[in-house]
Amino acid sequence: MLFKNKNIKPRNYINYPSYVCVSLKSLDVRDKLKSLVFSQSQEIASFSVFADEAGLIYDYQIEACKRLVKRLAKKIGRFSPHIVAYNAYTQKPSEVRMGKGKGKIEGYLVPVTSGQLLFSFDYVPFKLGKDVVRAVSFKLPVRVSIRTTSCIS
Repeated sequence: MLFKNKNIKPRNYINYPSYVCVSLKSLDVRDKLKSLVFSQSQEIASFSVFADEAGLIYDYQIEACKRLVKRLAKKIGRFSPHIVAYNAYTQKPSEVRMGKGKGKIEGYLVPVTSGQLLFSFDYVPFKLGKDVVRAVSFKLPVRVSIRTTSCIS
């Protein structure tokens, strides 16, 4: 499978579409991707984080994962969260008596089920990706499993 655009620039490799990972049978495409940023000895891989159990993930936990990836991976790879916190939760101050309405919105959350895709991290060296995804898993309140797909060997 070949690229649609023949002008491959090193700064644009992060935005490659997902069809690049499907099958790279042609040697010239494989060599072009390898020589963009990394040396020939490093393997470029894709990582996926799946939930192993059902639970609730809050918006601040998703943001913490995004910030962590931005700090550790700099501008290498493409991190995409596949969950969006859309359910609002409210809370009243503890001093308020019964009644008088529902209370203001405290934040947002998303319910996740077992086996649901939470995050994906693509086009990164294997070592860096493994460390970043492992650090992301510590920020989440649910048990997760990490699956790896090698794009280029």
